Amino acid sequence: MFYNGYFNIGFNPFIPFVPNFGMPQVMFGYNPFGFMSFSFPIRQSFPLFNYYAHNTNSYYSDYSYNTDSFERTTNNVRTNVTSIQQKTMASVSTDANGNLQIEGYNAEAGQKLADIALKNAGQFHNHCAGHVESDFAEAGLGSVSGSDAYQMFGVMDNNPKFKKLETTNVDVTKLPAGCVPVYDKNVAGYGDYGHIEIALGDGRAASDGITEEIKQSPNAIYAPVYA
Repeated sequence: MFYNGYFNIGFNPFIPFVPNFGMPQVMFGYNPFGFMSFSFPIRQSFPLFNYYAHNTNSYYSDYSYNTDSFERTTNNVRTNVTSIQQKTMASVSTDANGNLQIEGYNAEAGQKLADIALKNAGQFHNHCAGHVESDFAEAGLGSVSGSDAYQMFGVMDNNPKFKKLETTNVDVTKLPAGCVPVYDKNVAGYGDYGHIEIALGDGRAASDGITEEIKQSPNAIYAPVYA
């Protein structure tokens, strides 16, 4: 008959149970009915204590990994929240004289940047982004990333010294000095690399060359907000 996972011949209820720790066993005992009683396992056993220890280690390993993942996720959330706060757009209004009023705009930093851009401008040679970033660096408003113009949206979004304007539905020829319009690929007649430039405050803009009249409808405009 079966008993505790064993097939027993001549089962004797007086034979004590002997735990099985991973190896077959034969149990002998006195049988008042006159024949020998023995049993043998019908299924393979396994070392219970080793298995428990192994799975306990796995549990702690998984726990450590999950804890690390949670911390990384939490840090990413904090980073994303900070980025969102930094990217809050600046509001734009127009005063009685038709001049643009930009929330947080730093006129001193903007004029300094515009003066540097005008000084460094030469002839257009498809290096507008490099020139603009060099002007940023000279003015203390950023560093050179090596990006093309159409990639400058991300660079500008992450530059804490500039703020994106709340709307691009503005007359860009009235942008104050130091504001930075950015055009995506093939927008406003610009080519596959897009375009970026620095407003001079008089309707013109500078990058590697001078734009005599800033083109309308840039994809984004950024204003210097910190000295």
